[in-house]
Amino acid sequence: MATASTDRDATTWREAVPIVGVDGDYDGLLDMVGDRRLVLLGEASHGTHEFYRERARITKRLIEEKGFNAVAVEADWPDAYRVNRYVLGESAGADATRH
Repeated sequence: MATASTDRDATTWREAVPIVGVDGDYDGLLDMVGDRRLVLLGEASHGTHEFYRERARITKRLIEEKGFNAVAVEADWPDAYRVNRYVLGESAGADATRH
């Protein structure tokens, strides 16, 4: 007997799109964005390298392909401050990207 939970799990697996590290990984997501001016990206795992890497890939595409010009993120203060200084041209890139 199927339950709401098993139906949801089956739908998730059926609709999932593998991320394999190629340029087109997020084409479907960018198509869904369309001409929207606000996109929210949630995370289930705080602080994983993989999430930050993929969020950066998505953010880059939103800026380059959809014309986004502002990004707000939930982040640890020291890390966010380093990135902000880099964006403002106040520090070298290596400082902004160190972990």
